Amino acid sequence: MKKYFFFFYLISSSSFANQITLECNISEEFENDKPARKKIYESEPIDIFLNKYEKWINDKPTAYWLKDDDLKDRVITFFKDKNEKITFNFKKFQSIEKKKIESSFDIHLEKTRNFLEFIKYYYEDNGNIYFSTEIKGNCVVKK
Repeated sequence: MKKYFFFFYLISSSSFANQITLECNISEEFENDKPARKKIYESEPIDIFLNKYEKWINDKPTAYWLKDDDLKDRVITFFKDKNEKITFNFKKFQSIEKKKIESSFDIHLEKTRNFLEFIKYYYEDNGNIYFSTEIKGNCVVKK
């Protein structure tokens, strides 16, 4: 119980460092809504970078995306931090006009259960999803 409270406190605390790195042990992997044949994260955890100040959570830190000016102009993000859950949406478009979506992902982090759900979508030119990947697992604050 103490471990969960501590995790919840760290994630919720606004006075904590700008970026927190979470180490997530993945328990489930899917491709196109079916169990993945090749388990990428089976043997090692994935790092997730949370920066509430920058309104960012992803497997790449904010600096990685911010250094690419072309990419910055083709992306829309949405970050919501509620009491028990953080939600992040990322949409990458084919051009700066943002008419045709190229890829997107949704991240949900349940703070009370330390549970991560990370779904990526890849789109055809007509806007239909042709491939999706999803991982789920439990996270701890990396020291």
